[in-house]
Amino acid sequence: MDYDVIVIGAGVAGSATAIHAANKGLDVLLLDRGDPIGSKNLSGGVLWGNDLGTLLGDNWWEEAPVERYIVNKGIGLLAPEDSMFVNLNFPSWKKPPYNGFSVLRAHFDPWLAEKAKEAGADVFNSVNVDELIIKDGKVCGIRQSGDEFTSNVVVFAEGANPQLAIKYGFRNELDPKKDVQKHFMLGIKEIISLPQETIEQRFNVGAGEGMAYEMLAGCYRPPNDQARVGAFLYTNKESLSIGIVVQLETITRKSQSELGIHTYTLWEQFKKHPFISKLIEDGETVEYGAKMVPHGGIHMIPKKLFFNGALLVGDAAGFVFSNGLTINGMNYGICSGILAADALIEAKSKNDFTSRGLSIYGKKIKSSYFYKTMKKFKKVDKYLTNPRLFNRYAEVLTGGLKDMLTENQEVKQKAISAMINNLKKQKVNRFRAALDALSLRHL
Repeated sequence: MDYDVIVIGAGVAGSATAIHAANKGLDVLLLDRGDPIGSKNLSGGVLWGNDLGTLLGDNWWEEAPVERYIVNKGIGLLAPEDSMFVNLNFPSWKKPPYNGFSVLRAHFDPWLAEKAKEAGADVFNSVNVDELIIKDGKVCGIRQSGDEFTSNVVVFAEGANPQLAIKYGFRNELDPKKDVQKHFMLGIKEIISLPQETIEQRFNVGAGEGMAYEMLAGCYRPPNDQARVGAFLYTNKESLSIGIVVQLETITRKSQSELGIHTYTLWEQFKKHPFISKLIEDGETVEYGAKMVPHGGIHMIPKKLFFNGALLVGDAAGFVFSNGLTINGMNYGICSGILAADALIEAKSKNDFTSRGLSIYGKKIKSSYFYKTMKKFKKVDKYLTNPRLFNRYAEVLTGGLKDMLTENQEVKQKAISAMINNLKKQKVNRFRAALDALSLRHL
């Protein structure tokens, strides 16, 4: 064998697999189709948690190209004109090991891949793997441009749309209506440059500190209010990562042709919202793009993650989670890569790289904190696909609070009366609203 393991994809999950496996003495080949590594990942996001501490030791962030450590988090919603946010400030987030960092993937991914090289892995970019080598039903390596590289195991870390894994049946091919529309979102993102001083003044953070906003974007008038849209804004050193995620089943060809709902309209209206426009004021767009983002939670995880000579990690395995209050993906990818490497080490000790020998990976995943989290929140998808959450309740809540707090020389309303009046304005049945409120238990 040329290698113990070949990892396809040098995102955070693939590089984590390569680093941990190489650190434990395995011969590793890490391949990425990007030129350079990271160029295929749309920049901007938050790396929550400290899973990298397991790989790189304490204080890894002192060397890493992180942007800011997150000290404040805003959770809220946008109505067409108004907004409502809970701004959270936790002093413990200002202390090592920190709760999360904003990162730009175009900088972070190459650095992490370089760490794999330092650990002893062979790392190559601009490699688009053509096919797998399969003998007697077991994956034994890859072919690329006529060259063959053999291995005991191939790890698929190709991202949310793992074409090679799908081609060979390790992931089911996505059905456009059943899977893609229901369990994927279209993410649209921009990187907007601003001076460091402006960011720190505007978001009330100190040097090196950052802010993370995540919100429901109920800011659209008919017909665009039929789209279910979430949004985010993260502070970098000298830029903002800002974006929306649109549930695909709400922007079908039919909705576009008959209702005139278009993603570019949703994007421009979002940026013009009073709450958002003041935060990005005077900024310059330096990067923009779109990508598919899974949101099916545990329902998107394949029934099987291990095969004869193959494993799935990161987004390729569906390890992405959101409950409307937080978005987790990079940290889950890193953790899955570590667990995959541990499984490879155990398989090598037994010289068993069959599905049976690699089955320990499935057990490790099911014992992990992130899988248990995704299982606990398995019903949250029903809550996050409720159309009233996006196109009615934003105005009910902001309208009710505005009625209570506006001084207009009239007798003030009690909270329940103000909310009921606004439910009537939005034509939402009170019983239906009560059932929807009950669904919050899934959060």
